Amino acid sequence: FSTGPLPLTIHDGPMGFTLESLRVSWDAWAGHPHRWVAHAAFKTTQSGRTTDTWRPILIGPITDATGNQIAGPLDGGNDQYGFPKSPSSFDALPTEEPWRFRVCFFHEAGFAPDEFATNEVWHLRALPIASSKTNYPATQTLLHGKRLRIEHLAADRRHVAPPKSEATDEVHAVLRFYGRPERTYVAILLAVDDRGRDVTPHGCFDLDADIHFDLSPGAKTMDIDIAFAPVRSVWFTARPTFEPKPRLGPREGDGQNSQ
Repeated sequence: FSTGPLPLTIHDGPMGFTLESLRVSWDAWAGHPHRWVAHAAFKTTQSGRTTDTWRPILIGPITDATGNQIAGPLDGGNDQYGFPKSPSSFDALPTEEPWRFRVCFFHEAGFAPDEFATNEVWHLRALPIASSKTNYPATQTLLHGKRLRIEHLAADRRHVAPPKSEATDEVHAVLRFYGRPERTYVAILLAVDDRGRDVTPHGCFDLDADIHFDLSPGAKTMDIDIAFAPVRSVWFTARPTFEPKPRLGPREGDGQNSQ
């Protein structure tokens, strides 16, 4: 593989994805298998300006020039809001040959709606809230070459008793979709019912699950802006920097006493 010095920037339209460093260290935590682990630092820019709304969430596959490979993808799981977390470290190839590896960057939605492209947002106005899931009027659009259709936006009445007040009935709406684009995370940028209540949920969503809204009693319709931002896949080729393997004591390393 042909490599150059770091930092290395790959451009994708107005986006710039930079690999700032790639180092490998020896993981010798007690109770864990000893192995080489990789640590990568990234920076993203949009139209030349640094942005923190894109984060790496998947790394892999990883290959080197001699044919070694880690299939991946390696991820960091999800945080408490449902956002995918960036991997803090990942499995490393045990060679100092240049690596070629893929990194998937996720647009962390819900904080900067103006950063989404026009073809990534679906604006829905006066979307009816049905009393049941059956016979819901079709609402569909075309995004990223895929046809998207809302399955239903149905009201579920539940009894809520706020502290120091009389019990009230609130509407619990469920939004479902068919046909989302692959490798796409979804965010609700705006959700307001016809009583003026802002019910925008925080986080991103996998549309195999329901998206819930706590609406005002008596709400009949909703205005919703939904962002469908695909994950950007970027391939880097770089030579890792290996840190010296630590000198292990007699009870470390292979678990045997030294002779």
